[in-house]
Amino acid sequence: MLSRLPWKKDVREEGPSYAEIPTPHMLEEYVALVDDTVNWTRDSLERKDWQSVDYDDKRVAVFTAVGEPSPSGPWDVRVKLGGNVVSVMSVTTLPVPAAVAYEKMDDISFQTRKNFEDDLISAEVVAQVGNDLTVHTSKYKAPFFLSKREFVVLYGKREVEGTFYLVHTSINYAGARHDPSCTRGVTRVGHTITPSVNNPSQECVIRRIVQLDPKGAVPSSAVMLKQKDDAKRMTKIKDAFDQGLREYQEAQQLNSATTSAMGTAQQRHDADAGAQVWADVDGGSVVVCSSAASGDRTTARDLHGGGSQSQSQPQSTKED
Repeated sequence: MLSRLPWKKDVREEGPSYAEIPTPHMLEEYVALVDDTVNWTRDSLERKDWQSVDYDDKRVAVFTAVGEPSPSGPWDVRVKLGGNVVSVMSVTTLPVPAAVAYEKMDDISFQTRKNFEDDLISAEVVAQVGNDLTVHTSKYKAPFFLSKREFVVLYGKREVEGTFYLVHTSINYAGARHDPSCTRGVTRVGHTITPSVNNPSQECVIRRIVQLDPKGAVPSSAVMLKQKDDAKRMTKIKDAFDQGLREYQEAQQLNSATTSAMGTAQQRHDADAGAQVWADVDGGSVVVCSSAASGDRTTARDLHGGGSQSQSQPQSTKED
């Protein structure tokens, strides 16, 4: 039988409890909540009422929809943020296989998230409640006329029929310390990562769907602006993966050039002269060492017309 999860004892101040979000106690309840959020994410992708939103970065497509999608699973009786809550979806293509993007996006540490979330103040893992299930808190900056926001969410991941899911959903959790200077909001986030249709072995498509209820007295225009600004996070994710690919390609080109240069000086056999040649690196240039009695030493630069230099050396396969 599953036992109740122990609450942390260092609670500074118990945060608010919201009726519209769950208060899990048993491990099976946490697992069910992640499954529900995966179902909500899948159903959201299939809804037909997404409206395109103009966004400066044309590499990222942004859409909005009002209310909940038609449920195909039990999530509709577990988590309800309200019929008028706006969902925002941002979509882009990453230049890596889906499994690689999934592994990288699974890093929820503060250091990694800060690269993509300019307004993130802090992030803390509160509890590990099962394999691949964690409860964590996040604090965010707010406009000067509003208090900071904090969120307590359950994080989980799944792979279903070739689609990778990374999901967050707000929960009531007594072990999450509340900062009195913050207003605790409610959110639900679903990511999907799938191989691209045109180049599945080298590219993937990532979609991020966000629902946000910041709570407190917040103008609806500010909520909409905040949700649309979430697309900036996808732009930063896109930039990070593109930069990573460029660095990888540059490293591959450098390695290829080095290998090619080494190849011209690799071990060769000249049957007529009976000379054996080896290659080594000396001071950043490829060195060709002949086994001839003279021990002549020639660099790859010399082979390309840079002149020759002769130096007596003992016969060896490696330069000292």
